[in-house]
Amino acid sequence: MTELTHTDPLGCPGSGRLRTHLDHPDGAVEAHLDGCEECRDTILTIADDAGTVRRLLAVLDSPAVLDSPAVLDSPAVDAPTAASGRPSRAPVDAIGASVAPGRGRPRSRRSSRPGSRADTGRPAGRTRPRRVVLAVAGGLLTVAIAVTPFGSGALAQFLDTFRSERVQVIEVDVAALQDLDALDDIATVELTGDGALHDGPTEVADAAAALAIAGVAAPDLPAGVAGPDATVTHLAIAPSHAVVTLRATADNGVPSDLDGAVLDVTVPGGAATVVTAASGMPDVILGVAGAIEATAAGAQLADIRDFLLSREELPESLRTQLAGIEDWQTTLPLPVPAGGVGWEEVTVDGNAGLAFGDDSGLGAAIVWQADGLIHGIAGTRPLDELQALAEQA
Repeated sequence: MTELTHTDPLGCPGSGRLRTHLDHPDGAVEAHLDGCEECRDTILTIADDAGTVRRLLAVLDSPAVLDSPAVLDSPAVDAPTAASGRPSRAPVDAIGASVAPGRGRPRSRRSSRPGSRADTGRPAGRTRPRRVVLAVAGGLLTVAIAVTPFGSGALAQFLDTFRSERVQVIEVDVAALQDLDALDDIATVELTGDGALHDGPTEVADAAAALAIAGVAAPDLPAGVAGPDATVTHLAIAPSHAVVTLRATADNGVPSDLDGAVLDVTVPGGAATVVTAASGMPDVILGVAGAIEATAAGAQLADIRDFLLSREELPESLRTQLAGIEDWQTTLPLPVPAGGVGWEEVTVDGNAGLAFGDDSGLGAAIVWQADGLIHGIAGTRPLDELQALAEQA
């Protein structure tokens, strides 16, 4: 292999070779990084974005994966060492890598970084009220089933309060959300159905089986996506139903005119088609979910939203972003950890959407809404390639 030197600008490895170095250490690249600050910055950025985007691949296997310390706190690519200023040569884990901070994301307009989250265990059939507060406050703080940066795991924490027709990123300081315990007593939440509010996706035999469970069919793969050694599987999540009832007490701050107000929320089913490479790493995931709907009784939806946006337990930056959504009854906020993966607005077959990640091939995702459904594609391919596949889906 030709030796790379930092003295020759033409010898700098491209993003593809740097990406490969994270999984399969290359001595020539290692030596080059010792003397090239620009390439060290680049590989940190590649590793950073990849770690955040790959979390979405993990949640397709289990909704609890985002609550696992192994995902949130155990880096698969270590922080840069004092000697080299670059990640150690540990492989980038396909299941929720947490990596060193990067700099400069040329494809992104904003960025975000995940933090840790407290245990989200809950009894079957119920969920803690604070887990619905964010969604109620925003009109929508639910993410699309199995296709967004948080994926199905987030459905256990965020509910919806309208019918989603478009998507918009909001940046969330995950660490600040730990202060929401004070809101535990503002409401009761009763859950029914076997879907995302209880459990994660179930692997099914084929697209027809996914349709029977989810009410939507698992997407067909564009021609040529799955190679001869790839494995294709289908996942499905059943619909869920939640009834959220606000309760006023002497000290919980719920006003008397909202006491007994009810949000009746239907979280639709979703389905995904997953292509797994021969290495066992998820290659491409195509997902689809219905629009989330809700009705209010006993109070106006806007009054409930205004009340929750006034609560100081909700981080100020989050309240500001949610309050700034003009068409909040039809806008789906996609929570993205502040300071991590880059994102940008895109169009897919004429429909507005959001793209996450970059062209490094480490991990990227696109989510868009069309024909009354939320669609998404994700995988360990460059963002431009995923967008081309999305146009064919």
